[in-house]
Amino acid sequence: MTYIEDILHFLVDSIGISGADAPILSSISRQCKKGIAMTDRQYQLVTNKLNNNKDLLAQHNIEFNNNAPRLPLREIDRSKYISLVKTEDVYPNTPYETYKQNYNWIKVRFPFSKQDIVKIEQVVHNVSSRNRRKDYVHSKGSHEHFFLYNPYTVYILVKEFYNRNFVIDKNLVDVFQKVQIILDNKSNTIPCFADNQFKNIHESAMELIDNEIDKENTILLKDRGLRYGYFVPEYKTNNTLNDVIVSRESREVLVDPKKYNIDELVRAVYDLNRFPLIVMVDQENCFNQLLEMHKAFKYIIEDAQQSVLFRVDNDDKENSHLNDYIKYNNLNNWVDKNTKIVYIKKNKLPKALLTSDFKPIAALGKTTMRNNAQVDVYINFNCDLILYHDNQENLFGKYSKKYGLLQTYY
Repeated sequence: MTYIEDILHFLVDSIGISGADAPILSSISRQCKKGIAMTDRQYQLVTNKLNNNKDLLAQHNIEFNNNAPRLPLREIDRSKYISLVKTEDVYPNTPYETYKQNYNWIKVRFPFSKQDIVKIEQVVHNVSSRNRRKDYVHSKGSHEHFFLYNPYTVYILVKEFYNRNFVIDKNLVDVFQKVQIILDNKSNTIPCFADNQFKNIHESAMELIDNEIDKENTILLKDRGLRYGYFVPEYKTNNTLNDVIVSRESREVLVDPKKYNIDELVRAVYDLNRFPLIVMVDQENCFNQLLEMHKAFKYIIEDAQQSVLFRVDNDDKENSHLNDYIKYNNLNNWVDKNTKIVYIKKNKLPKALLTSDFKPIAALGKTTMRNNAQVDVYINFNCDLILYHDNQENLFGKYSKKYGLLQTYY
């Protein structure tokens, strides 16, 4: 056997090898059979492994003397860098809209490395969750990854790869340092409530905040942070349901019914003054869900301030009592700015909502079953808090929602 590939094939296929060396040697053997030459590092690895198995080879009358490869060793570009590029570098052979030609992208280039791939996946999860297809571009088999430019993405990338022997553009390092200064001094640069006062908030936003929030109510201050775009660095949590809700990082919160019953959830909604509220029920079980929700709310919100904007057909036997229940409990009220709670089905957005002065700031559903697309848009546009009394994530909704919102689970 003249070449190292022949000896490798014999060791893997005829003699057989086990243990930690088996996967890598088998992989390189398959590669060589396809006519793909070894790289310099693969050649050195195989050489070392075959030297370690000289005695085993000798039992089959094979002598290994650091044999040369049949095919010239492949040269690998092992450059690792992060740089700033334009859209034409991201889509070199693909047409794209002309308005994108001046977009800035961050290019991350490195040869195959499991550790670096894991870090890239972490960055994608952190910065591209809203619209991955537009914010992150990677062609299968390529060593190049592209992220749509924004300062926070620069910060995350540089932070992850700074100590990974990457060559990083100086201007990107400068952006990283500026973002780091901002993050280290949030109360001086980012909208917040600190030292018993609001800081860095625009006047128009302050008018809305002053009309809604009592500065002495710390839990309400924390809760409205997501709605008005500020944070409360000094807030201390006691791990109650109220704290769980106000400490959310995204608008959606799953409240496990095994830990908190519907009365506890309704109490939290009341404590946080989350009215006007829109309650979403599933079409197939609308009567039971309406009954449960209304019974929980009726002792804190009078019926005159609640309205049900759907009915069921006479042939809907499972929900046949719903229309009578609405009538007997006087829930067929006009919807206006004084309405506190509106009940709708998830599969239809009533026109009355769009023509009324009712503007919900929170939504509540008994389950995470998928909403109609129009209902989804309406809820996400108006509400910074969406509660589900459920412990099961809706996977279909997670990957199909227009806004790609992250969810918080408790």
